[in-house]
Amino acid sequence: APENYIKSLKEWEAIRNTSKSIPKSIFNKAIDNCCKIADQCDFTVPLGNLYFPTYDHTEHFMYKDYPITDKESFFKRVILQRAREILREKFYDKAYRARIAYEYNTFVSLGAVDYMLICDDLLDFVRSQGAFSLIRGSANGSLIAFVFGFGLIDPIKHGILFERFVSKYRSLNDVDIDIDVRSEFRSKAIEYLKNKYGRDRVVSVGTYNRIQLKGSIKDTTRVLKDRILRKEKDKATPEEEKKELFKERKLYEFPVINRLTAPMDGSLDLKTAKEKYPAFEEWCDKNCHIVDNFIDPLVGTIRNPSIHPAAVVITPDHVDNLLPIRSQADPQNKGERITSTVWENSHTSREDLNEVGVMILDVLGVRTLSIVSDVIDLVMEKQGIAIDLYNLSLDDVKTFKAFNKGELMGVFQFGARAASKIVSMVPITEFNDLIVINALA
Repeated sequence: APENYIKSLKEWEAIRNTSKSIPKSIFNKAIDNCCKIADQCDFTVPLGNLYFPTYDHTEHFMYKDYPITDKESFFKRVILQRAREILREKFYDKAYRARIAYEYNTFVSLGAVDYMLICDDLLDFVRSQGAFSLIRGSANGSLIAFVFGFGLIDPIKHGILFERFVSKYRSLNDVDIDIDVRSEFRSKAIEYLKNKYGRDRVVSVGTYNRIQLKGSIKDTTRVLKDRILRKEKDKATPEEEKKELFKERKLYEFPVINRLTAPMDGSLDLKTAKEKYPAFEEWCDKNCHIVDNFIDPLVGTIRNPSIHPAAVVITPDHVDNLLPIRSQADPQNKGERITSTVWENSHTSREDLNEVGVMILDVLGVRTLSIVSDVIDLVMEKQGIAIDLYNLSLDDVKTFKAFNKGELMGVFQFGARAASKIVSMVPITEFNDLIVINALA
């Protein structure tokens, strides 16, 4: 909104003189107090540096097997040992050996060894508690992440680029691993991080729910309708004026507004909405004063603070030495308070936290993983069959038939309308078809 900026004293005086709502003495005292507070502030936000925690590798679950003092050498030894176990005969393939060496050198040059060990340690804890977990996104392009058991996808076999995840030409700040755990276990995973790295060093990433066009229309018209109704009922209002007010109020009644907004997408801006919905454009022409002065200016403004469903910040020192923090109600447990950052990050198209250079780790509770985990346990319990997720068949005919029939309820990312619509139009004959559809959706 145009008013959201720090005004000069001259501008404030002009506002005060115009509104006359604040007595001169109170106004002057408020300005003096603001200046006193400002004079006492002496802080420069540290930008352009990196503030990542270090990991004590002597606490790693494999350190007792490989008690190597140098952290990078220990990291390399662990990679090679686990690569032998996971890759088996492919471990001796030149392409795999070269990829491991390349990725190792990249992680070392970026200073990402601690980051990888932190993720490895967390996933080991999660799985030691019997909770199913995987990684999601571009980190599946890392062969080292694969042999560490972060994910189930062999990036060489499926032609996934490591550089999509990170490269030696980028920054440690660009390393981003999204960890998914079964939904009911996320709180335990975050609690583990707090206990290990310090409760004053691990906080949730704060977000803000912003008013969309659809919400702005509903909120504005609801308030206007209530104001008109109160004036209608006022005994001092002349009868002729009441009739006019009645006609005006009908423009803002719920059935009218609901018909206008029901088909709207949440992310529409005013111009696009007018072009897409002729009825809404006609309504705007009749109510241009309301649209220009209330509805449009409200779009994008903050409705209320919230919490990112996955992201946490882990800092090497007390978090409020680097970031402003706040306390708010826990969305999952309203009776509890939760500490979060005041600043946001890239999911809202802002890069506040990245600019400071702190470590952000996404740990998301996913209900689908809970279902998959329960199914694996049930198959073992009822049929005595242990499902090997590393060696699942990717050319199962029955599975492709289920996709072609549209049996997608509960299938992660394919249950959404966009993906299911594409599936209904494209015959699925091989695993690569699903990869393409997922990318398109």
